[in-house]
Amino acid sequence: MNIFYNIFTNSLNLGLIYALLGIGVYIAYRVLDIADLGAEGVFPLGGAITVLMIVLGVPPVVAVLIAFIAGGIMGLLTGVLHTKLKIPSLLSGIITMVMCIPLAQLINGITNSFESYSRPGDFVGSVTVMRMNTIFTFFRGFLGEWGYILASVLVIAVIIGLLYWFFGTELGITVRATGKNKVMSRAQGINTDSRVILGLVISNAIVAMSGSLFSQFMLTSNSTFGQGTIVIALASILLGEAIMLFKKTNFAVSLLGVFVGSFAYQLVINLAMRVLNDNGYLKLVQAILFILILCIPLFKKNYANLKKKMKARRNANA
Repeated sequence: MNIFYNIFTNSLNLGLIYALLGIGVYIAYRVLDIADLGAEGVFPLGGAITVLMIVLGVPPVVAVLIAFIAGGIMGLLTGVLHTKLKIPSLLSGIITMVMCIPLAQLINGITNSFESYSRPGDFVGSVTVMRMNTIFTFFRGFLGEWGYILASVLVIAVIIGLLYWFFGTELGITVRATGKNKVMSRAQGINTDSRVILGLVISNAIVAMSGSLFSQFMLTSNSTFGQGTIVIALASILLGEAIMLFKKTNFAVSLLGVFVGSFAYQLVINLAMRVLNDNGYLKLVQAILFILILCIPLFKKNYANLKKKMKARRNANA
């Protein structure tokens, strides 16, 4: 029983943190209809900046906000490369990702210089700071392990509330309209380039915030943390849509669906790792699970067609 409790709480912890990642990617993937791979670099960059800020004595909440701003700057870069320099969105995201990883390593080098007196200009892949106040520390003091969960829930609730409010404003609606149909949006006098840039700024800022929470949860900044984050985020989005069984619904419910998908994904991964008892299988399990998730729309379509055929047969026999 204790094992299942640990699996549940661990899945919930990671599910909440990765749900924030999924929400960031959702804005680029679903709202703007852009494949942005920059998240794989922005995620560890957000963590690296946060760890450095906390080591320097900056309050954890302020450190998270600084990571949020840094992520927005990287989103601005991706947006400018795509809209102004006419570089395809996929390549723009890759360029941003490639830039973010060495930046994260440089920041880790600065953090490491405070911890071990090494040169601040070194590229350091990973830094661990065990005695570090985090955004979870206050809640953990009186709730223990559930303090991590409460802190993450509060952050996600604030983000979903702000996004729901923003995308309901005139500016937010034009961002969504740009993602739906750029040609029609231009015909209505909307500056689609600025809306794409704004959407990518918001998307990457939230991804960096997720990386910030993850590094505080792990007490580690690692430049490889971003590997596979796009797969995790997309799996959370698609799985959430399948579980929630919606096509057109309230925007806030769509964002909540990302959390449901993220938790379900982490739960399956944790159960699989417990059964296989070898982390070497992790990437293989993730790949198989992702394939199954991508097949869900096909399964739903075939099931709907089968129901129609059975209904037609019943009507013919009646």
